[in-house]
Amino acid sequence: MTDQPPEDPPLWETLPGGPELLRWFGRVPTFHDAEILSLTLNRRGESLLRLHAWLLLSGQGPEARLELAKPAVVTFILKEIMDLRLEGFSPQNVIYGLVLRRAPDPYGRLASDPRQDCVEIELRDCYGLSGRLLARSVRVAFRPGDPTAEDLQIRRGPGAAPSPGLSPPPARPAKPPAEPLAREAVLTSTLTLRRPDDWHLHLRDGAMLEGVLPESRHFARAIVMPNLVPPVATADQARAYRGRIAAATPAGQDFTPLMTLYLTEATDPADVAAAAAEGLVTAVKLYPAGATTNSASGVRDLAKVMPVLEKMAEVGLPLCVHGEVTDPAIDIFDREAAFLDRVLDPLRRRLPELRVILEHVTTADGVDYVRGAENLGATLTVHHLILDRNAMLVGGMRPHYYCLPILKRARHREALRAAAVSGDPRFFNGTDSAPHARHAKEAECCAAGVFSAPVALACLAHVFEEEGALDRLEAFASLNGPAFYGLAPNAGRITLEKADAPLSRPAQIETGAGPVAVFDPGFPLLWRVRDEEPRP
Repeated sequence: MTDQPPEDPPLWETLPGGPELLRWFGRVPTFHDAEILSLTLNRRGESLLRLHAWLLLSGQGPEARLELAKPAVVTFILKEIMDLRLEGFSPQNVIYGLVLRRAPDPYGRLASDPRQDCVEIELRDCYGLSGRLLARSVRVAFRPGDPTAEDLQIRRGPGAAPSPGLSPPPARPAKPPAEPLAREAVLTSTLTLRRPDDWHLHLRDGAMLEGVLPESRHFARAIVMPNLVPPVATADQARAYRGRIAAATPAGQDFTPLMTLYLTEATDPADVAAAAAEGLVTAVKLYPAGATTNSASGVRDLAKVMPVLEKMAEVGLPLCVHGEVTDPAIDIFDREAAFLDRVLDPLRRRLPELRVILEHVTTADGVDYVRGAENLGATLTVHHLILDRNAMLVGGMRPHYYCLPILKRARHREALRAAAVSGDPRFFNGTDSAPHARHAKEAECCAAGVFSAPVALACLAHVFEEEGALDRLEAFASLNGPAFYGLAPNAGRITLEKADAPLSRPAQIETGAGPVAVFDPGFPLLWRVRDEEPRP
């Protein structure tokens, strides 16, 4: 693998799993003399191209020979094959090289967005199979070492003979049995991204704060909601709350709370401006009175807070909005759409320079409104990307799925997913992770909120993988939010790993305020953050 120049390194670096493969080989691989182990084509879903590859190095001295180094079984996972041209076949299927490049969609469906170009894999002819495959997206997984019997007998029945021309690898010394936690799953894919942020997080206070804060350890920063009792409505209260969060942060957890003020009809514009100038607060939160948990002190008459909003526009302080009306005549499933028409649109027309974040968007109406707007961003929650109202109501009421804004129809969930994976910088992650003790959730009149922080990144990776958009997870989780708030992205990085068997997750965590149920997405979780300890 030394006689071809590297081609399109930026593409390798953006493919899910690509950076890890580059680190393994130490360069862009050429796949010279690599052997194709298997090619599985599917009309729908994912197709697989698996190769045995290595580095081909020149030895030293007058009788030097070529040396094979860093062998690996490399699998290309192709999402939605658009076109292919293949020819030839042999018992060994050796290729001269493999080249990746971006290519336009042959059917023109993606022409409006150059970021959605397809990926073409060229298999250069040597002995056997060669040609081109064009896919909607590609990700890479690899396992260091030579092929195993399983690699050489893909989709063959028990006891079947090895494929002609492919010899099983030499026997190796038996390894000692792994510890119970270590054999929980075999990792098969990785994804590295800048350390993410959470742009909508409830930490609560007191014993609950101490219990839930460690569960947000993978996020570098978070917009912390101010709806305590009493609310965090002044600069002094925000300063005190920030101090309590700092005191509750475990040693070694690198976490920065981005404080917000709770907007009331008694809020002082000068106090808000001073808090912003000090760098104490990052945003102000507007709760319509009665819209959600601890919102009784919220706004009933928008005219009474216009002086504050005008001051915020003047100093460049963003407004976070819970986007629902509280009019009892409006059906609970229609309250977001009504808010856009009755409240948000008139406000933005009056103060177009005010930067607004429409938090936890739940409808196609909200997505469409945000897409056509300036100075407007939106957060999307983990649970609204995964669940619709059937998940909460069919077969019995599931209180741990009850949240506000409430879950909507499946078509709205699909609109949220499309927005999340679109790459549109207006949309970014805000988990709205909202812990309540079990007794408050499992009650005749249960509290609203989903506690998703412990599994948020695993769930997001699952969603983006389902949508064939793992290459856009970093933008959604790590880049779009800081850009909207005028902050730099985090310098650190994390790596997500995918296993081939479900990873154990706690059904609840224990806090001094009582046990808190962890969000159950309804499917096995295969992704985790590298170096994260398996949970009992």
